[in-house]
Amino acid sequence: MRKYKFLSVFLVLALMVNLTSCAEFKYDTFKCYSEILEDAYKDKDDIDPEDKGVYMKTVAGFLKCLDDRDEEGMEGFLCDRLESMDDTSDKIKALSDGFEGDIKDTTGIATDLSARKFGQWSKTEPVTFYDDEFILFTTEQTYWVSISMYSVCGDRSDGDDFVGITNIRIMTLDMRYGMERETDQTDDEENYTDRYTFIDGSSAENEITDSCGILAVYGDSSDYIAVNTAKGTFYEVFKLTGSEDEIDEDTIEDIDSETEEELYETFMEYEPYAVGEPSSVSNIISHKWIYSIEGSSDKLLVDFFGDETDGVKITYIRRMDISEPIDDRNSTMIYDD
Repeated sequence: MRKYKFLSVFLVLALMVNLTSCAEFKYDTFKCYSEILEDAYKDKDDIDPEDKGVYMKTVAGFLKCLDDRDEEGMEGFLCDRLESMDDTSDKIKALSDGFEGDIKDTTGIATDLSARKFGQWSKTEPVTFYDDEFILFTTEQTYWVSISMYSVCGDRSDGDDFVGITNIRIMTLDMRYGMERETDQTDDEENYTDRYTFIDGSSAENEITDSCGILAVYGDSSDYIAVNTAKGTFYEVFKLTGSEDEIDEDTIEDIDSETEEELYETFMEYEPYAVGEPSSVSNIISHKWIYSIEGSSDKLLVDFFGDETDGVKITYIRRMDISEPIDDRNSTMIYDD
């Protein structure tokens, strides 16, 4: 096995999206697609700004149409302004044609309060705008999805044109992570262009008109995994390293007897199975790596905190089964600083 140098670049807290178990159904907690589907809207005409779970039900209805490759149904969820744009049908077709597999489930889709960006404290506000992102699992791929919508847009004379989904972005994980985004948007300008450069060197433009747009960028997520690292609460995205290093059970048993420095050096002798992807949370110096265990399908989730300048310590180590991306983990805390 080779020594694996700790990256000096911050591998900060990865994408975190909520998921709850299928308990008694309430719309005041994050819910996965399978839990919402029965109550999903059929199109934007179902949208009721005072309905509890309006964001979840809209998103689930759109995803159901995507799963069925029902392009007309997908367009039925778009706000009139987006639906009427010249290239919208072509973009919906490209989104549908490139989408692989049947939907297995999603990570948690946000509650109204969590997703609401305007009209935050009351559904009677003249403007109620929702926006959230989540991970979507299919039988073939894993996708990052971001969907924005208005349930009511009463502060402008053409507000009814904006009720429904206003913006959709969907990418495979290899396109989402490591990308760079540039925009010519200034202040609250509604017409602008986002330019994306992806880790493979490819690029894409997303023209936003009246704050409306659709972007689908597809590659291959097979080098990435999304893991609910906190036993059904948060998902984080990791990039596989291709390492065949494995930690033996004797080393794991000795963890409690090692000092902080010895523990750190022990794990630096192994190349991790997967490394946590950075997110937008730049003020947290957190590095999560996953290690393989010799003779076991379980993995070790190791949380490092700090950097090489100020020092790095291991805050906790969790043994867990990551074989199924959606299920709650069989997880055991074996070290907690």
